[in-house]
Amino acid sequence: QHSALSTQHSALSTQHSALSTQHSALSTIQCFTIQNLKWLELEKQS
Repeated sequence: QHSALSTQHSALSTQHSALSTQHSALSTIQCFTIQNLKWLELEKQS
């Protein structure tokens, strides 16, 4: 039973790590998008 719990825990850790990676990718995209929008606003004004 202990071994089954370890396996489950390890699977959860892997999942958590995948979520962190996904979150960090989303943050990067979001930041990039915001910068693009600001740049477009500046372009319109000029």
